[in-house]
Amino acid sequence: MDTGGRPARAARWTWRVAASCACVALNWTSAVPAHAEDAAGARRQARDAAAQVQSIELRLAVARRAYEDALSGVGGQVSEYLTADGERADAQAEADAAQDRAGASARALYLSGGQAGLLNSVFESHSMADLATRLISVDRVLSSTSALADEAQQSADHLADVADAQGRAADAAVVTAADLTRQAGQVQELLDQAQHTLDALSATARSMTEAEQASRALAAARAAARMGQDAAIGAARAQAPPAEYFRLYRAAAATCTGMDWTLLAAVGQVESGHGRNAGVSSAGAVGPMQFMPATFDAYSVDGDHDGRLDPYSPADAVFTAAHYLCSGGAGSPSGVRAALYRYNHADWYVELVLSVQQQIRLDYL
Repeated sequence: MDTGGRPARAARWTWRVAASCACVALNWTSAVPAHAEDAAGARRQARDAAAQVQSIELRLAVARRAYEDALSGVGGQVSEYLTADGERADAQAEADAAQDRAGASARALYLSGGQAGLLNSVFESHSMADLATRLISVDRVLSSTSALADEAQQSADHLADVADAQGRAADAAVVTAADLTRQAGQVQELLDQAQHTLDALSATARSMTEAEQASRALAAARAAARMGQDAAIGAARAQAPPAEYFRLYRAAAATCTGMDWTLLAAVGQVESGHGRNAGVSSAGAVGPMQFMPATFDAYSVDGDHDGRLDPYSPADAVFTAAHYLCSGGAGSPSGVRAALYRYNHADWYVELVLSVQQQIRLDYL
């Protein structure tokens, strides 16, 4: 019997068994950590994304508050100025009336001989003390109405100063569609940024509790932003158009069958505060009705018939706005929303203009 090959065969068998065991062990040890590492990595992704979304939500809250304050402030400070301006006008009217009464009293006293009688009483004085007393009495009678008139004028001057100061503040604080567009864009940018952060997660990371909670929080923030915007739009106030714009809105609306002049007035308020802030917007729009130059050129109307087409001219701007809105369907109730969206491509803009228009109807019709 040949026994010389047994040790070699046994060694080979032992090596094969060991190698097989090593492979099994290697496969087992490499497979388990891979799954664990994937899960741990996904969880880290989810936690990082949740932290980023939370940070964005803090900035979103600040941006939302600024945007909602701006929306609800539409017409606010200007309305305060208009109230002060009305008080100034009333006080000046009272001062003028007091001056008229003083003049009338003086004339009546002269015609009735009252002044001569008063002067005669001075000559009838019996002593220096009596003369002084009578002179004081005469002075009081003659100056009383004049003093009242002077006081009324001083009050009118003070209210005029207050109204002028509020007018300057109102001019500086007018909230326009361009301001609101910028702030709405900031809110939307933050919402999109948070959504992009969640969308970039792997399928495994999105299934993690942290990511699901962040997704629900973002959905709630989006809904809150919408609710806050709607509430702020409802809080916006109408402004009384200046006399010039009041006339222009009515005249321009009459050129479009079915158009309500209050629609033009609402657009004019939202766009520039009825001409208070008619400068160039960040997008390049100009004038009281905030037209892009190319759009104005295409639809311009010479509203004041001076032979020039000027987007800064209140008449040209308002009549051009009527033309542009009318071409978009604003002559019929069913076409107003589409015409406004064409004017400014934002849903909040459409709702804001319609809200302001409703208040103008209630206040000035």
